[in-house]
Amino acid sequence: MKSQLTEKQWNEVVAEVTRLAQAREDDTTQREITAQVLQELNLPTDLIDDAVRQVQYREALAKQRRQRIWLGAAGLVLLLVLILSLWSWNSSRTAAFDRIQSEAGRVTRTQDQGATLSTVSPDGQDVVFRAKLRDVPLGEKLNLSCDWIDPTGKIFHQSRWDTRDTNKAIWETHCRCQLGPNAPKGNWKVEMKLGERVLTATEFKVE
Repeated sequence: MKSQLTEKQWNEVVAEVTRLAQAREDDTTQREITAQVLQELNLPTDLIDDAVRQVQYREALAKQRRQRIWLGAAGLVLLLVLILSLWSWNSSRTAAFDRIQSEAGRVTRTQDQGATLSTVSPDGQDVVFRAKLRDVPLGEKLNLSCDWIDPTGKIFHQSRWDTRDTNKAIWETHCRCQLGPNAPKGNWKVEMKLGERVLTATEFKVE
């Protein structure tokens, strides 16, 4: 074995044996002192090993409890960090959606001539409501809807849709409604909403 160890390793072996010997000597001394104390107290010395095991067992239990407490505290902190991160992300996202605004919407036919129609005929063709949204966050799907409200205040037609992922801050979108001969005559209103918030609304007449 000697040929397998370097001089440095042998020095380390000697130091380790010295430490172990000292520890055994200390343990023997402590055991003798403990035995003397027990004898002075008229207590049985043959229970020293059992008592040592019980003390070590209780210390191990206490260590496990401390570890569980630390793990529980670390888990709680991690959970709080996760909740705060989600809350911060959601608040930031909500604020970004709240900044979305719209230019005044335009009522047109399917073929947009660039003008806004104030009057349409109930000829069975589609009426289109076009809007240009501003300050749109990127990489989001916008949940939009349109309410076509007839002269009695009832919703004649409602449409809902999600846009594709947004890739520009100015976003053009539209909705449509088919007005046939049975559509009530009079003043109509169309509202475009983001969620429950009205982005833009326009009135027109059906006659």
